[in-house]
Amino acid sequence: SGYEIYQNTFYNVATPIFIHGGHDFNIYDNTVADSLNSVTLIKISKTRYDIDNDAGFFLLPNYLNMPVNSEPWRQRYPHLANLINEPYELPLRNVIERTLSYKSQDVSVAEQALPFGRFENNYATSDALPFRDAAAGDFSLTEAIPGFEDFKSTDYSSVGLRLDENRSKMPNVPAFRLIYPRNGTLNVAGNKLRLSWQPVVGATKYRVTIAGDRAFYGVAEQREVSGTTMLVNGLAYGGRRYYWKVEALGTSRFRPFVTANAEGVAGFTTAMTEILDKTALAAALDQAEQLAKNAVTGENVGDYSADGKVKFEQIVADAREARDGKTASQNGIDEAVAALEAGIANFEASRKSGNVSMKPLITNPVGWKADNANFIRVADDILTFLPAANGGVVAGYQEVLPSYPIWTFQAKFDLTANWQGFGMRAADPTSVGWSTTSYMIILKEDVIELHRFYLGGKTFEVIPNEFIRTGEWHGIELGTVDLDGGGVHIIFKVDGKTVFDVEDTDGYIPDYGLLTIYASTGRAIMLAGE
Repeated sequence: SGYEIYQNTFYNVATPIFIHGGHDFNIYDNTVADSLNSVTLIKISKTRYDIDNDAGFFLLPNYLNMPVNSEPWRQRYPHLANLINEPYELPLRNVIERTLSYKSQDVSVAEQALPFGRFENNYATSDALPFRDAAAGDFSLTEAIPGFEDFKSTDYSSVGLRLDENRSKMPNVPAFRLIYPRNGTLNVAGNKLRLSWQPVVGATKYRVTIAGDRAFYGVAEQREVSGTTMLVNGLAYGGRRYYWKVEALGTSRFRPFVTANAEGVAGFTTAMTEILDKTALAAALDQAEQLAKNAVTGENVGDYSADGKVKFEQIVADAREARDGKTASQNGIDEAVAALEAGIANFEASRKSGNVSMKPLITNPVGWKADNANFIRVADDILTFLPAANGGVVAGYQEVLPSYPIWTFQAKFDLTANWQGFGMRAADPTSVGWSTTSYMIILKEDVIELHRFYLGGKTFEVIPNEFIRTGEWHGIELGTVDLDGGGVHIIFKVDGKTVFDVEDTDGYIPDYGLLTIYASTGRAIMLAGE
């Protein structure tokens, strides 16, 4: 709490400023461009009673031990002395004004915060604006926006390192060296050659050049990459001599630099004959053959498409030929692996989707994992997840589940000043979705939210909660079904009413992952089979 955030530019981020119940923020004159969300302020889920009586939440005892009435504290934190008499469970005295949200969502403020702060003169648009040079990252305005004249753009002249009374010289760009292949290395692979080099502080990318001569007249390959490795294919075998070098590029508009690896040009020699690596192909073939053997075609839920199986079996046969052919090349092997992996994904997506009872999962206590085994209890075919103080809020079924089921079950929630929810395609059974990978449905008393935590994250929808009531059993339908051609269909229904029906085709989570459930400390979520 208490921070001042002003005249920044936030570009291509999920949520640039996120305040979870904080007090006394002063946020103004910020630009948010090409981002998912803008400045976002929400309230905490806990009530004042929860805060004061939760043994794992130390706000009240810590506050009582602070000398908040002493003069230094009153000068620096003038509102703390009266905090105990305020509704401190709510976001108090926050200011968010003059935010320019370009091709982004507008500023979002929780309803409970509105009476206690100032949230005005914020501007959101996707229309063209008079930016100085947006393509180069300069979103300062060359002229005022009508009705938004008081807005002050980021002062780009103050960004970056500069010589002044506090800095007499610029830091040196550190030297770096090649790691593999070093100069003189023999029997180097022409395919799947992974070049590597040391990182350089301040470099945003690296230009890698390979040539058949030391003067680099005949360039075989040149690429710019962001990391410190690069995979190379297609170099000639037969003891051919190649040369390579790396240039580290600092692309800051205020202090650009280009520096080459310390040893200069390095030469290496390829192996005389190609040695094929069929390890990945063998593993993919084994998986594909087992899948083709066991796949049942038909019209029942979970059955595979008959046409899909014919196509898949042909892909498997082609892969066997690539494995056994006498004229096989590494490129052919790699293409067969890629075709098999795509074929497996497409064949799985051909399974007939439909409702499947989750009762076998719910009534299997050893299948679930929580931070503490005592948080999970199964009795009378009802699973109860009740985290204690300082316990993890998430539990998960430990088996990776297929894509085709739309799981059906009964659930009872306690959303009293808290949130609960579900995770799908989660990467870990006891890690919160936003720290790893997961689709998440978050249930609150007032709203229901659908998020994806993968590749930067995405909030799909936030809608009023007109579906779930605390303490009542509800019929749930929940699924993340593969789409033909790529993508995930997210389905969430309550008592037969559609809450979310979303197709995620841009940045979707490809791995099936785990099913997880969420419950805040001291609030139980209960599941039962239909």
